[in-house]
Amino acid sequence: VNRERKNIRTAVGYYLPNHVIDQIAKNVTDLREGSRLVYGVCMYTDAGQYSTLSETVQPKELGRIMNDYYQTLFEPVKRHGGLVSNVIGDSMLALWIAAHPDPLLRHKACLTAIDIEKAVSRFSQSFALHPLATRISLHAGHILLGNIGAVDHYEYRPIGDIVNTATRVDSLNKFFGTHILVSDKVIGQLEGFLAREIGEFLLAGKTKSIVVHELLSRLKDATASEREACEVFSEGLAAFRRRAWDGAAEKFRAADEAFGKDKVSDHYINLCGFYKAHEPAETWAGVIQIEKK
Repeated sequence: VNRERKNIRTAVGYYLPNHVIDQIAKNVTDLREGSRLVYGVCMYTDAGQYSTLSETVQPKELGRIMNDYYQTLFEPVKRHGGLVSNVIGDSMLALWIAAHPDPLLRHKACLTAIDIEKAVSRFSQSFALHPLATRISLHAGHILLGNIGAVDHYEYRPIGDIVNTATRVDSLNKFFGTHILVSDKVIGQLEGFLAREIGEFLLAGKTKSIVVHELLSRLKDATASEREACEVFSEGLAAFRRRAWDGAAEKFRAADEAFGKDKVSDHYINLCGFYKAHEPAETWAGVIQIEKK
């Protein structure tokens, strides 16, 4: 009996964190009351070209590839103390949770994002015909974490605006062709990373704007030219918010050259031209609206 229980616990451990298994072992009827409000950093990932891959390989081969792909993602998450919360198709949701806000969690999540990008790059070299370039987005705040469901079906997952916003930030990754985007709630006050603020955005379906940064690398790995490119872009963003359209466009053109065909800089260059011809309202505070999810 004990051996069977151990085997069952091991099997369930692939799907639930240990503290939830302990809770079920004590009293399965406590499932419904198991939810709790916590501080969390949410990571959402999405694999580019997954639809093309799924159309061109057999289901069994697709399953093998995706298992290998997720092993590539899960390893950095677990190494940096994260919890894989959910996997759907080509997307993963991972969490770093604590009772109260903790900058260490944010630091670990950022390290994970950088490590995942490197690991996926190596993984994709094995599938040159079907690379799964992965977009990563991070947001942080309070979430409800626990057993969500009804009747006879429950899933252990987070719910709340923080989770929804993390997935919506991915729309900016798609729009700009960036790899890792993090909210100001994640990167704010953190040291040891090279990141550039790309602006304040009102994402589709949202009523509150969010400040977003592109996470580029560990600071110790950044080159002098990369740091300079970020500084030039920052100067352009400051000029843009002052409505100095010509000066901002000049800085963004320099940033575009420094980064090498940077879609973020290109977008701001176009906005500068538009706002120069159509001055925004006096109440405009530099927020950019994104209509597509």
